[in-house]
Amino acid sequence: MSAEDCSSALPNSTRLVRLSWIVGCILSGIGYGALVVVGHACYVGLRRSDSQSGSNPRINNHKLLITYVVFTLVLAIATQVAEIFVTLDGILDDVCFFQSLQPPNPYLGRFAITVWLTNITTDGLFVWRCYTVCGGLRGQRGWSTLLWALPLIVYIVMICTGTIVIVGFAVFNARQGIADVLLPVQYGISGFLNALITVCIVVLILRHRRATLDAFGGSHQMPYLNIMTVLIESASLVVVIDIFAAVGYIQGFLGNVATQVWIPMQPMASFLIIYRVSQGSDYFRRQSEDISTFNAVEQVSELRVECLV
Repeated sequence: MSAEDCSSALPNSTRLVRLSWIVGCILSGIGYGALVVVGHACYVGLRRSDSQSGSNPRINNHKLLITYVVFTLVLAIATQVAEIFVTLDGILDDVCFFQSLQPPNPYLGRFAITVWLTNITTDGLFVWRCYTVCGGLRGQRGWSTLLWALPLIVYIVMICTGTIVIVGFAVFNARQGIADVLLPVQYGISGFLNALITVCIVVLILRHRRATLDAFGGSHQMPYLNIMTVLIESASLVVVIDIFAAVGYIQGFLGNVATQVWIPMQPMASFLIIYRVSQGSDYFRRQSEDISTFNAVEQVSELRVECLV
């Protein structure tokens, strides 16, 4: 790297910027450790659930989730190793030795590939979650389909803009130009997508809760009033993390810390949902029981009509 690659650290000092890289790397390391622990619990829970399911149709979903968990954990480990190396490379740089200069952001390069893969993997699971929640609803299919089609469209746009950023930063190592402009746009689209998914899942769950309330009375819909159920199932944690990262980005050097913490916390939200699935305490388990009951009630009603005729 030459001195021409250095950038101004003002209004912060070079020491403060490098300190933010170190703090961010340490905090993200803690986050990755927690992610591995939760991911292992998801894997064990899903395997145990598979062994006890027999011919249950949920077993195919569990196998897909096991594959997702393993892939995400491998990707997380690779990302953490890459982050350590690029952080050390930025900290130990001795070319930008003037007080007001700093090395180029070490996280804008090939490291961005693993970050992008983590982002699309996590958001992809949330889009699938919207689709599966919608698939279990009865009635108003056109209206409910819109609630997973909109996140899917935004998700495709995010993949397209992210591809341009990755090609610019990772392949051509471009620090300026359209890739540099699209980077905050990419973060903005990701944050908007997460907020949209959260709203859509909450609306879908409340829609199903209302149906159970109409069919079975107030006592049956109580599980859907559980605030933790709604928060975890709707991936609200990701929205909180996005807000934290956005505030840090605006504050300048704190954006380094916020971005590094944001990376492992993205898949953490998806693992929390998968863990509930592995324990059989997720929204879908009760939803499947409700749908079976709906069908049974309809069959009884039809039988009564036939008897009357």
